[in-house]
Amino acid sequence: MSRNTCTICGEAPAASPTGESCIACYDLGGHENSHNDNGHDELNELLGKLPSLGAVELREAAKGKVKNTGKDRMRSEALRLALSDYVGVEIDGCWVCRPELVPAAPKHIRRSAPTTERPSRKGQKINVPLRAPGELKAAVVIAAAGEERSFLNSLGGGVCSLDVNLPDFSIHLSWDGEGRFDYEESHVRVGSGKTKKVRNVAEALRWIKAA
Repeated sequence: MSRNTCTICGEAPAASPTGESCIACYDLGGHENSHNDNGHDELNELLGKLPSLGAVELREAAKGKVKNTGKDRMRSEALRLALSDYVGVEIDGCWVCRPELVPAAPKHIRRSAPTTERPSRKGQKINVPLRAPGELKAAVVIAAAGEERSFLNSLGGGVCSLDVNLPDFSIHLSWDGEGRFDYEESHVRVGSGKTKKVRNVAEALRWIKAA
């Protein structure tokens, strides 16, 4: 399981504030906590018993839930209605008490590797694998430019740079220890003019081919 995948459903991206669950599972967990912390099961049970409770039982059930003291003491029917309203408001919107309120979970479709060539890549030439080490990527450029014009500088740990000097321009390319192209350090200089960025090996090869 990817570290960016919900640890509960295992399907959706972990985009909740906790960074461990998806939004849907996070919201459902919040409703479950409220359901348990506020005693919704007991309240639903009380709601079913209200019609048959006597006056004493109603007053006992109302303690701490509905104000029913002093001048505001209610008769049984009024107290029954007040308790019913209180329970209804308390569980209103609770997904556990009312599963019909749970929104339909979005379907997360996992992409599978294509079995045929993608139309957008038809005719595209891959000069060197993206995850290849820097030395291998440099070797592709050296083969195109010629060893006598190329100077490879290996700095250890896979870090390397390559300088190619041609009659009309010079190219400097750089890769980190994981073979990733260093865009900030890679450029081409035409004559004595300003340097221009080189985006990747393919662009460097186009410069060499045009020489």
